[in-house]
Amino acid sequence: IKTIAFPALSVGQYGFPVDQATPIAVSTVMEFLADEQPVSEIRFVCFTINIVTVYEQELQHRGIQYTRK
Repeated sequence: IKTIAFPALSVGQYGFPVDQATPIAVSTVMEFLADEQPVSEIRFVCFTINIVTVYEQELQHRGIQYTRK
């Protein structure tokens, strides 16, 4: 696996709180990476600017470097 895309599911139309979903998503990806070979790119797919902001805050809080595309 070279690239992983992880969409922010259920936080929009289904109403799951993005501030609760984001740490779960980031932790899940980090746990996956600990057990797998390195990947070159991970994409957190966010559907609104609000979701992007929450993901950026979570990544910054964890000291994880990121690039917004």
